Amino acid sequence: MNVHNQPLVSVLMAYYDNLKHVEESIKSVYAQTYKNWEFIVVDDCSPSVEAQELIRSLQKKYGFKLISTGKNSGAAKSFQLAFEHSVGDYVSIISHDDLYTDNKLEHSIKIILKQDLDAVYCNGAIITDDNTKTPQPFETREVVEALSKGQHYVADLICASDGFGCLLTQGAVYKRKIFTELSWMREKFLLDDFPFTIKVWQDYKTGFDEAVLYLYRHHEHNVHKDFWRWLPARVQVVSELVPPDKKIETLAYILINMGEFCVQKKLYDDAFRFATAGLVMASTEKNMHYAKAVILRIRSENKKQIAKELANKIQDVLNRTTIGFKIYRAVMKLLIALLPNKQFRRDMRIKLNI
Repeated sequence: MNVHNQPLVSVLMAYYDNLKHVEESIKSVYAQTYKNWEFIVVDDCSPSVEAQELIRSLQKKYGFKLISTGKNSGAAKSFQLAFEHSVGDYVSIISHDDLYTDNKLEHSIKIILKQDLDAVYCNGAIITDDNTKTPQPFETREVVEALSKGQHYVADLICASDGFGCLLTQGAVYKRKIFTELSWMREKFLLDDFPFTIKVWQDYKTGFDEAVLYLYRHHEHNVHKDFWRWLPARVQVVSELVPPDKKIETLAYILINMGEFCVQKKLYDDAFRFATAGLVMASTEKNMHYAKAVILRIRSENKKQIAKELANKIQDVLNRTTIGFKIYRAVMKLLIALLPNKQFRRDMRIKLNI
């Protein structure tokens, strides 16, 4: 495709106090095989003089548009500000420590034009802080299976779990109208990826491709690792965007996920509380298996400290024999007994295993 016939893509970056990786990220934008793009970077009031000077020197070196803010507003509002200074037909974002593959824009635009999409998400791979390990692609099986049934199944899948690495916004390219029409979300929600992705899959013609087109860097300062800070934000999304019939299961996943984070930090008491609360709420096999895996990990990692009483409590939870489950079964038995149809009563007892 001749560059003059290519739609313009606006690449947006939110920058904050990054000395180590930002130039590598910028280079990956300038290495694109697709040539008709603009690049806007917002320095979100970096606190260190070194970081401010670095991004200004890189602007002079590479020639991108640089906007500096007077106060720190967070990544979501920085991306929105960058968008407001852009003019592209399509929008693609990049974090200041992640990388695009050379064909990220070209591959995405070809799919969008060929399939007449509003947006396309492509897969990514995890890289380490020092680039020493082979990139590990995100798992795509569940997303591919859901999409084979229809786009709304992907939206339902995201609503049930906010943990799909293959659907991060870094891997997507959007028509400009999506960023325009969903700009209110970047003001309302503390998180940006989770709610934005839900709305895109719910309301716009969206596709997914398994090609790995970006590299997500894992390091100690990843925003998602501040899990205590983002718990209220995740709950906010469930409260306002997830359909009523999926709210409890999504909250169950989030609680179990919090338990997993606590295990990583060796906060075993907190991990147990979160994982067991999630297990009580969970009804899908996937979330029950996830919760049990987290609880078993607590027991495995904490053998020496864990008291016999807690060990027995864990086993009760794993077997779903706690007093809460006993009360649940008793109540359900009473309710099922009130059903007028004998066969229906039998089917419900089998389904609920009571």
